Amino acid sequence: MTHSRLNLTRTLAALMLCSAGIAQADPVTDARKEGAANMALSLNERLASDNIKVKVTDAKAIVTGKVASEDDKQLAAQITTAVTDVTAVENRLVVDAALEEQPLAKPAQLITLEDLTLATTLRARFSWSTPTMGSPLDVRVEGGVVTLRGQAATAQAKEWAGVLATNTKGVIVVNNLIGLRASDAKTTEAEVQVRSPDERVTDAWIASRVANSFNYDRGLDALRLVVKVADGVVSLSGEADSQAHKAHAVAITRQIRGVRGVDADLLRVASTAASIEG
Repeated sequence: MTHSRLNLTRTLAALMLCSAGIAQADPVTDARKEGAANMALSLNERLASDNIKVKVTDAKAIVTGKVASEDDKQLAAQITTAVTDVTAVENRLVVDAALEEQPLAKPAQLITLEDLTLATTLRARFSWSTPTMGSPLDVRVEGGVVTLRGQAATAQAKEWAGVLATNTKGVIVVNNLIGLRASDAKTTEAEVQVRSPDERVTDAWIASRVANSFNYDRGLDALRLVVKVADGVVSLSGEADSQAHKAHAVAITRQIRGVRGVDADLLRVASTAASIEG
């Protein structure tokens, strides 16, 4: 093989390698990985801020910005690796202890997601509850501020909607603008149930809705409350923080659709709270 042919062969081989490298690089895939990493970091409760950015190129992620501690720096790298599935992460994050003293600023996208989740939670709680199940209520949430509109079937429905919203975790303020038609002003909850009999619900359905209601409620520790249902009668046991919290748990349970009775004899009040209240 002549010298010129050898050079040509080497040139063609080099071009083939370059082409292979270009084929492997996928800007669209890199962009998707970047988006996934940045979203995951912004949604993390410890890292949620606009200070961290991720750039992905050819299976390598570069993380830049500021965090409050070395632990947060390592956490950001671990999340980036898990979400992007890259082969290497270059962690350029700078630890700034001053950030530890600043309140965590939530990004706009995180606030929006929390508002959407909160609105969905409230709609679910309204649909599970006997007083509000027949009322077409509109729920809007912006920055944790809840605005309720629509027409309530009863005065009790309007009041109970406000109680449920106010006691739901994540709610900051409730604007209860629910209206009540003049013709329904004196309608009772019992009359509404006669007009719109509830569909048949199972004990398992009731138990799950009671437990979920406890979990969503800011004043109750769902992990310390035990729910059992037999033939529509709910038995509550475990421990409540105070007598008021116990009464609140019973009130929520009574309003769940399909509940025929509540037995809270085995629901204890925490000893410290009992001694103080006594």
